[in-house]
Amino acid sequence: MPQGQLKSRVKTARGRRATVGKTTTTTGNRHGKIIKQRKGTFEKKPKKTAAVVARATSAAITREVNAKNELEFSRKATSSGGTFRVLRRPEGVELDPRLRGPKPKKAKPVVKTPGQLQKEKEAAKWSY
Repeated sequence: MPQGQLKSRVKTARGRRATVGKTTTTTGNRHGKIIKQRKGTFEKKPKKTAAVVARATSAAITREVNAKNELEFSRKATSSGGTFRVLRRPEGVELDPRLRGPKPKKAKPVVKTPGQLQKEKEAAKWSY
C-alpha cells in the first residue's frame, strides 16, 4: 500500500506570542519531535564592500566603548578603596607553552603505496 502524501498539520499558536487568528504549520515528517533551539550567533562575514566597511567601523566603536567602560569601572573601584584590574597579556610577550591550552592533534601517518615508495627511492638515488 503506498504511503500517503506528507501533509503538515495546522496548529493554533499558543502562549505569550500568540496573536488572534494566527496559525503555525509543522512539517509532516517531524512526528512530534521538539524543535531544538540553536544557541549562539551565526556570524557570517559580509560580502559587499559597504557592509565590510560598516562592520569594521562597528568593531572599532565596540573596542572604544569597551576600553572606556573598563577605564570607568576601574576608576570607580579604586576611588572607593578597592582595586579593579583587567588582566591582559602585554604586547610582544609569549605565553609559556604549558599554559597555552590544548595541543593540536598529531597528524596521522601517511600510508604510501609501493609505487610511491619506489619513486622516492629512485629520486633519493639521483639526488646530490
